[in-house]
Formats: sequence, structure tokens, C-alpha cells
Amino acid sequence: MHKWLHKNSGFTLVELMIVICIISILSSIAIPSFSKMNSNMRLKGSAREIHSLLQQTRLRAVKEQAFVVVDFDPDRDGNLEGDYIAFVDDNADFIRDGTEEIFYQNNLRADIQMTSAAFGTVPAKTYTCFNRNGYPVDSLLNEYSGTVNFSNAYNSHQVSLNAVGLSTVQ
Repeated sequence: MHKWLHKNSGFTLVELMIVICIISILSSIAIPSFSKMNSNMRLKGSAREIHSLLQQTRLRAVKEQAFVVVDFDPDRDGNLEGDYIAFVDDNADFIRDGTEEIFYQNNLRADIQMTSAAFGTVPAKTYTCFNRNGYPVDSLLNEYSGTVNFSNAYNSHQVSLNAVGLSTVQ
């Protein structure tokens, strides 16, 4: 029999410890970067969700020939807590009454803050309303634009709504 058939193979304890050290060093560098990237992806996803909601609300206003509101401060206490609703405003007062059904309701993840929501002229409102033609209007039926800003620990995004009802994510 040949000697090379009986040769022991495998890793020594020193080689195994070196590999474990290298893996731990690389993971200690990669995990914070992955966490930051994951948080930024959630922030961008939230901004895209608001963009999509504004577009859906605009289309619903045209389809139903009604005023449709997206409200970023549903309890109207002046604090942006990250919850928002969309509803068809039957009486065009831009406030959800008990009979007006909410067709969309959501809130932001805990690690994402809504830093501002400002629509219209001074004083800016925390809601926007689309009229029967799909244009954002205020309580005096003046067309206007506005923005919603989001941030997390690393980054920020803005959703802008122009006077003709088109929104963009920046």
C-alpha cells in the first residue's frame, strides 16, 4: 500500500482559529453597513408608498367624481405620529366625519419619522384633497402643492405634490 493513502488530512486547531477570527472581523465590519442599508431601504419604501397613495387617491377622486382626502394627522392634534388615512369626503369639509369611510389607513415603521407634511399656503395643512378633476385643492378650492418629509437615523426622503396632482419621490 502507498504511504499517501494513509496520510491524515483536515484542519489544525490553529488554522481553524485563524479562519474564525477572519470571519468575525469581516462580519463586524459588514453587519453595521447592512443594518444601515436595510434601514434606508425601508425609508425609501415608505416614501414610495406615500407616492403611490397620492396617485391612487387622485385616480379615485376622478373615478368617483368626489373630493378625496389624504390626511397625515388624522386626529388633527398637530403631531405627526406617522399614521395617515385616505377617505372620500362626502361633504367637502376636508375632515373625516363618522359616516365617511376610510379606504386606506397605515402608519410608518417605528424607525421612520414623518418630519413634516405641509400642503397649501400659510398656514400649511397636514392633509391634501383631490377634486373631481384630480387636482389638489384647499378649502377655498384653490389649487396648491405640498410636500411630505421622512427621515431615519441615516437619511431622509421627500414626496412632493405639484399643483396639477403629480407626485415625485426625492
